[in-house]
Amino acid sequence: MLTCRPNEEWDDWYDDVDEEFLFDDPDHILADLDLAFRLVHTCLDQADYKSGAALADALSLLDIPVSGEYVEDSMTIQDLVLSYGLLDVDYRTFIREALYLVCLGSDEQDRAEAMVSVMGRLGPCSVTLEEILQTGPDEIDLQVFLGEWIDALAKRTEAYADPLLTEAIDLMPDKDIALYCASRYAGSHPVLYLHLLETCETQTGPEEVLSLGFRALKEVPVKSPVRSRIALLTARKALAAADRRRAEDCWLEAFRSSPTPVSYLRLRLLSGNWSSYAGQVREIYLARYASLREEDRNSHASILFFDEQFDKMQALFMKPGKGIGWTYTFMKQGLALMLLALNRGSADRPGLEAMLDLAMRGCGFGRDSYLDGTDEPAPDSSSLLFRDCFDRWKASVRLSEDTAADWTDQAKEWISLRVSAIMQANRRNHYRECAGFIAALGEVLESFGETGALNRLLLSYKAAYPRRRAFHTELRSFGMND
Repeated sequence: MLTCRPNEEWDDWYDDVDEEFLFDDPDHILADLDLAFRLVHTCLDQADYKSGAALADALSLLDIPVSGEYVEDSMTIQDLVLSYGLLDVDYRTFIREALYLVCLGSDEQDRAEAMVSVMGRLGPCSVTLEEILQTGPDEIDLQVFLGEWIDALAKRTEAYADPLLTEAIDLMPDKDIALYCASRYAGSHPVLYLHLLETCETQTGPEEVLSLGFRALKEVPVKSPVRSRIALLTARKALAAADRRRAEDCWLEAFRSSPTPVSYLRLRLLSGNWSSYAGQVREIYLARYASLREEDRNSHASILFFDEQFDKMQALFMKPGKGIGWTYTFMKQGLALMLLALNRGSADRPGLEAMLDLAMRGCGFGRDSYLDGTDEPAPDSSSLLFRDCFDRWKASVRLSEDTAADWTDQAKEWISLRVSAIMQANRRNHYRECAGFIAALGEVLESFGETGALNRLLLSYKAAYPRRRAFHTELRSFGMND
């Protein structure tokens, strides 16, 4: 058993020269393990594959007991080498040698399953099949083995399986077999279809890619994020074939599999006939977000906003409380979107620019993700593109005078509440954010025709908090003239 104790001289404030924990090894476990690692290499050198395979399997199953309140009760050899550096081993080389021994030392009908099992326990360390098979001098019949290897990997759900599967597909001489594998494992490993499409994209014409893409969209589970990537790749080929309608259908499928604000805006703003998709889009996101999971909050709320479901957005996601704790809610982003929608002039002003940035980050908007699957020209930055997208969306929406008045009153109330809460809690790191909200509201009021509203509002907040000099500095950065 290993024993663990904290290193009293360790301090994370300084460079990590010393270890945080110290380990004692009264039973000489580490020395025995060091010998075992060297024996693995010896088995490889002497082509003693049976013994080497048995040793590699035994090492992968090891669970070393550890006593000490600061660590787990046991560790794997991967923990000892990679997490705590207790063994001086090139772990990636060890894995290559271990898996080669298992491959050559196992019965032919069991070797693929045995390799995948040992790999799962040891940790893959990004090794490839080609690297494994080149570790020693003896070879196997690769074409016979590949089918076994793919079948064994396809049963695994760990992250390492997908890159190994795509490598195996590339090694297949018969692409019909590769397609068969992609279809067979579309439910558990949809990345195979995506990889085939990416390969075909550079080697075949657009019609073949389109045919393969639409087949994949039928077979890959709808909720798979990979299906969204497949849809966008297929959309790109549809556009190359001058088939915009099928490209737009692919944008819908991308939204169906990944209902994000970005995929919503792409379809709404770039499709030639949004009204033909609007009903399906609403059905999709209402079904997907019916459970109101916390991790879906920003996407759900943003889509409700852009889909003009304003009352529902506010009822579900805009609960200001006492003005504190907004960071992990939709309040900041929602307020920013409301102010941008209220603005009747240019957004090329400091407060509104801050709102654009806040809204863009909250929506997870990026230039590359928005333009994926399209033939639109790329602007210089994500912020320029988001501004253009927001302006185009806004041009298609008409807020009623009553809604504009209600939102203006809400913005005044919520900003006042937020600033008061931040001041009471002495959260100086939020002063700039508060000043940005105040400035954006003032800029909106000026766009309504209230001359001088911005400076009056900024000065009113300075007067309300006369001793907060750091706050005054932030107000000045947004245009306060005092």
